[in-house]
Amino acid sequence: MCYLCLAMTLQEFQQQLRSDGQYETPAGRNTASGGGFCASARFHGTVAAQAISGGCKAWFGRYNFDVWAQDSLVVLQAVEQLGGRVVCEGFAPRAAMRGPVVYIANHMSMLETMLLPCLLTSFSPVAIVLKDSLLHYPFFGSLCRAIAPIVVSRRNVRADLQAVLDQGCAKLAAGSSVLLFPQGTRMTVFNPRRLNSMGAKLAQAARVPLVPIALQTDFIGIGRWIRDLGPVDPSRPVRFAAGAPLSPDQPARVLHQQCLSFLADRFRAWGVPMEEDAAVDA
Repeated sequence: MCYLCLAMTLQEFQQQLRSDGQYETPAGRNTASGGGFCASARFHGTVAAQAISGGCKAWFGRYNFDVWAQDSLVVLQAVEQLGGRVVCEGFAPRAAMRGPVVYIANHMSMLETMLLPCLLTSFSPVAIVLKDSLLHYPFFGSLCRAIAPIVVSRRNVRADLQAVLDQGCAKLAAGSSVLLFPQGTRMTVFNPRRLNSMGAKLAQAARVPLVPIALQTDFIGIGRWIRDLGPVDPSRPVRFAAGAPLSPDQPARVLHQQCLSFLADRFRAWGVPMEEDAAVDA
């Protein structure tokens, strides 16, 4: 069966997410199975091709949110081609809302940064918070700059918070949602102590809802020599679960705790390893 004939367009994918609030890889679309070197090389080759193509478009001023979302869907479909199963759930409350929100998500691999754009731009433009070193990557840095991210250094917590609050409030006021990964580094074991409350503080400052997203993206492992080039394991499902939008009319500490509770509940249900006794960092 022809995979390209089965693949959804970006418009079809996003319309399904807006109307149903969920998506799951249909039976028959994950056309291959098994990991190993060939699967990993094939996947990373697809990602490299998208980065090079996107970087070239950015150089000529032709990279925008639509292209970003389309490239994101190409990567999602590459996961499916290798036998991976993608499951998105819980987006119906977000689809029922108008206006921008603050999203916070755990950080497990590089995969979520590639797949979330096609999900989240279903509802509004999105500004992603990125560390400044990513802007200097060949090709990838050019396309990152083209989507106007919020840039932080990850070296000065106070300065980073101020940058997120200042730029984030401006983005939200202009109608763009903001996506943060408050863990700061990729972790396959969820430790609530490592997830800071920056997203809750931004949502409260901008008076917009806060939407937590639990994700499992260990379909890609962390590479031994190059962290981004880890092995692919199609037996591991790729999951995204959005929580109910949280009102900003609460203290940031309460918002943060509600996010942690949602994430922990999803990870227990999925069997994702957690450090249960870790204290909450508010």
